[in-house]
Amino acid sequence: MTGPSQAGTTANVNVLLVDDHALLRQALRMLLESRPGLHVVGDCGDGRTALELARQLRPDVVLMDVAMPGLDGLETTRRIKREAPESRVILLTSYADQERLREGLRAGARGYVVKRSEIEELVLAIQMVVSGNTYVSTELANRVDVGRLMYEALRARDIYLVAGCAVAGGTLVAAGNFDWDNFVALVEKHCGAWPAPSGPGSC
Repeated sequence: MTGPSQAGTTANVNVLLVDDHALLRQALRMLLESRPGLHVVGDCGDGRTALELARQLRPDVVLMDVAMPGLDGLETTRRIKREAPESRVILLTSYADQERLREGLRAGARGYVVKRSEIEELVLAIQMVVSGNTYVSTELANRVDVGRLMYEALRARDIYLVAGCAVAGGTLVAAGNFDWDNFVALVEKHCGAWPAPSGPGSC
């Protein structure tokens, strides 16, 4: 799901802040902790420390800057998805372009919020991702095909994961004779409907 809607109550969500600007982290901490149910359990200014904290703290949500020195936000997101998969990453960035959004979704981010958004939209994004949804800022959702980008991201990640073979419901598909349509049919059979491309504002 994308775009703003009426925000509900967030219950006991632990958040890790990652941004190389200390003032922004401090401001975000104050704003988020003023909201019922949101708890900032840690913050840091670089990707390597973020990865270590994600392993240790197992936050529900990681608010991740994209442009950081050293290990950037996209690579940190990929590693968190491998090493702390229960943590959901929301990219918090000044970049509001389709290509950066595509890269973020392919890295495994569950949300993408531009930094000029209102705090209400960021809180809504947190609520959406902890509920198992994907959130993209209205600024982007209104002008890009988010459904298509999500489909591409899922396809890219799944093809990577099935480099040797793919298993769906106990059925093995050899990568050497890999048929994407058959694999999608298996996923839909055993895991539910595959996300179809859609217009802005839906996913």
